[in-house]
Amino acid sequence: MMVMSNNITGSATPRSDLLVWIDLEMTGLDPNKERIIEVATLITDADLNVVAEGPVIAVKQPDSLLAQMDDWNQKTHGESGLVARVKASQVETAEAEQQTLAFLQQYAVAGSSPMCGNSIHQDRRFLEREMPALLNFSTTAISMFPP
Repeated sequence: MMVMSNNITGSATPRSDLLVWIDLEMTGLDPNKERIIEVATLITDADLNVVAEGPVIAVKQPDSLLAQMDDWNQKTHGESGLVARVKASQVETAEAEQQTLAFLQQYAVAGSSPMCGNSIHQDRRFLEREMPALLNFSTTAISMFPP
């Protein structure tokens, strides 16, 4: 579901002053062997007012990979319902990347709209391997914002 505020619609001209928030859930922390199982996006203005909520996409992964998750990931993603959503998903990684990119391009300008997030540097390591088209947005960790 996409939520719009500030009178900005999907047909708005992309703006470079908007912030791109990306959050990933993964099967673990090692991008060389683990995989993205969910991608969520949000667009805000500089005052952190929500401009648009992007799709929250469960990314299809093989049961064998999900079974190899460590105890923390099994418990956390199992209790949240994410494991069940991933098992039911028909969205492959490349399609999730394209859906996310299509959403972002409606609002933000690649190369100038910063990508923000709580663990964005870790997420970025996974994006490099699995969703490189999303790396066209520069990175800003939220720790860079003053309290």
